[in-house]
Amino acid sequence: MKKIHYKEGIDYTIHEYIRKKKRTSEKAICPICSQCKSRRICLNRKSKETMDRCNKCKTCTNAENCDKFYIYSEYRAEILRLGTNPNNGKPIRQQLTGTNREKLVKKVIARIIKNQEEGIKEKVYKPNEDSIITIAKEIEEQKYKDRITKGAGYNRNMQTIKAISSYNFALKPIQYVTRGEIERFLECERNKANSTIGKEYRILKMVFEKAYAKKKINDNYFAGYEAIKKPISYKEDKDVKAFTIFEQYQFIAYLQTHPSKYNNILLLSLFTGMRIGEVLALKLQDIDIDLNYISVNQTMTKDKHDKIIIGNTPKTKNGKRKIKVLSQAKPILENSIKEMIPNKDNLLFIRSDNKYYEDGQVNSAFKRICMNAGIRVKNSKHKKYSDKKGFYYVNQKTSDVNTHMLRHSFATRGIEAGMTSTVLKDILGHSDIQTTINIYGDVFSYYQNSESEKAEKYLEEQMNKYEERFKLIEKNSREKVVNL
Repeated sequence: MKKIHYKEGIDYTIHEYIRKKKRTSEKAICPICSQCKSRRICLNRKSKETMDRCNKCKTCTNAENCDKFYIYSEYRAEILRLGTNPNNGKPIRQQLTGTNREKLVKKVIARIIKNQEEGIKEKVYKPNEDSIITIAKEIEEQKYKDRITKGAGYNRNMQTIKAISSYNFALKPIQYVTRGEIERFLECERNKANSTIGKEYRILKMVFEKAYAKKKINDNYFAGYEAIKKPISYKEDKDVKAFTIFEQYQFIAYLQTHPSKYNNILLLSLFTGMRIGEVLALKLQDIDIDLNYISVNQTMTKDKHDKIIIGNTPKTKNGKRKIKVLSQAKPILENSIKEMIPNKDNLLFIRSDNKYYEDGQVNSAFKRICMNAGIRVKNSKHKKYSDKKGFYYVNQKTSDVNTHMLRHSFATRGIEAGMTSTVLKDILGHSDIQTTINIYGDVFSYYQNSESEKAEKYLEEQMNKYEERFKLIEKNSREKVVNL
């Protein structure tokens, strides 16, 4: 049998990449880094991603002696001539990686031979066959049309679909997508946050459900006993933590001495539990004339073209509600009405140029305010500077907060005061009580335990008191018997 020779550049390509892996063992500092004048402010030694930004690290001739990282070559091979997807014109390729070039070449040739045996090579796809991406986009367009998804949700889902489209399996016709490709993709995504994984998983699940219902595929990998399960992220979920009582005092005290256009917006969220989007969409007619109640009827959102609009409804179906105005919120409302800029929508809060405020804009202002007030300050991404000697990076500070903390702080203060989950659910506009319990369950448990301890202590005190009385009565009775 004639031996076939496979050629690099025709049947496959191989590229070399420099990789950096953090060392677990301690080692003497790298000689080059030890002589570097910028070492104390240099962030490159803290992150393997940032090392490539430093000219000295990038061209390091002493890489094998680096005390922070193993620096090595990795080779990535792509098998070519597997066909072209007619829907996007992109070649369909397989990728293999390894740290030894010779071994990787052998691995590649073995895979090419296996592809030929399995009939994978030069697979021909028919034009206009539906891929995961085309079906996903159809679903999102229909959901937006049926008003199941609003503009902001539509845009988020489209961004998720765009992220999935960077993988080859998502672009080829769905009937040729294998279970292994989906499982490998989801396994790789475990380095992302659980919320991101959840969005990607939901989209893939909907796509396969629709494709199966339309008989485009014979097997739905997301249904049945052996259904593909949503993977769990390697990262821990970040909880939005409320202000402590002291932090809340710090925040309010700072605002009192540092006036800004955001003060009333932030304080109103803190003292009503309203979402920032709901505060920004608040109209003058939504406020009771005696300032006793606020009607929440809409929220600030975006349309499918990413343009800021006032939604016709609140964020959730139970978001439409009446909120009793606490005494702390009344002067804030009075100031807001007094400082209100006339506008066609009759909004309580609007920019001086008559444009709408955005959530992100208010969130950035909130971070700056908290940083200046000394609340949860942390080092931020470093900023690049340059001088005659070259480039260098300096740490910048920010605050580890976001505006949703104001809503959480309102809820936490309410629970501390003894507010029940049912009442809190209605004030916050949650769709069901389970949502409230899921978010604030730990806080409820803490204060329930605290109250239980009070009851336990009270019962113990009363029992001890009556035990002493009982002993005294018993003693007196014995003395009477003796006297008789």
